[in-house]
Amino acid sequence: MADFELVWNDESLRPEELEGFFVGWESPPSTEVAHRVFKKASEYCLARVDGKLAGFITVFTDGFYIAYIPLLEVRPELQRRGIGKALVRAAVERYRDFYKLDVLCDLRSVLFYQQLGFKWVSGATLVNYDRQSTGRE
Repeated sequence: MADFELVWNDESLRPEELEGFFVGWESPPSTEVAHRVFKKASEYCLARVDGKLAGFITVFTDGFYIAYIPLLEVRPELQRRGIGKALVRAAVERYRDFYKLDVLCDLRSVLFYQQLGFKWVSGATLVNYDRQSTGRE
């Protein structure tokens, strides 16, 4: 496992640190759009290895009842070292008093979240893929 540090809401995050994330996305957001997500998120947690951004999780919440994890990313070369699990566990701990913490993920990721205590539920989402790389202007 890589030695890493978790930091909540680190405002020193720079857009260029987000290079190398969103691997495998059909239309990944630019580093500037991704950085805007952090600025708009209710909270976020960064994982750093030797000061370099290794992964992150973002959370949107109403502040007392429900929280939602829209993004969890770990640099490909640092995956399978416990960073993603540590980020999710940090969010679970931070929102432990909430009614629920939701995540919407693809089928490939369901087992990962189940290993961390999440339950499979059915749901639906409306996705505007042609806005995936740009966000709303």
